[in-house]
Amino acid sequence: MKIFSICFVPFILFAISFYNSPEPKIKKTSDLGIIPAPNKVIIGVGNAEIENLKIYIGETEKTAFYNQLFKDVPNINMVNKIDANVVYSISSMMTNESYTLKINPKDIEIVAGSNIGLQYAMVSLVQMATHHGLPLPLLSMEDSPKFTYRGMHLDVSRHFLMSKKSKSI
Repeated sequence: MKIFSICFVPFILFAISFYNSPEPKIKKTSDLGIIPAPNKVIIGVGNAEIENLKIYIGETEKTAFYNQLFKDVPNINMVNKIDANVVYSISSMMTNESYTLKINPKDIEIVAGSNIGLQYAMVSLVQMATHHGLPLPLLSMEDSPKFTYRGMHLDVSRHFLMSKKSKSI
């Protein structure tokens, strides 16, 4: 009976502690709330300690797009470079629209191939913050376009175009 209690009691305690542990909010890439889904995501354990996203965008990268993007999202503020916890850099080693985004415990690092890549990274960050709220999960992601061109849709049911005009577009 002693052998049974020595072996069985620790097993029961382990099972209870495992059962009561909180499940992570994000288990797979589709749980991120990012559309379109990034190419590669590595989800860490736990959440960042960031309660407010303080973003600095330099004068050369700043556009009206960012003001509109951050306007209705709570806990996201544009700040000066010293106070920012979302930091970025532009790398000539990456393709034009690509980016990497790494959420660390104390800050968020973005490396983009161009200003366009930086915009895509910011959109992904805002989508995650809107979908999950803060704090965000610890993770690392990489994204880039699959093709070197963008697709286009012609709505020919509402706007009739001659075939010559369609081909020139």
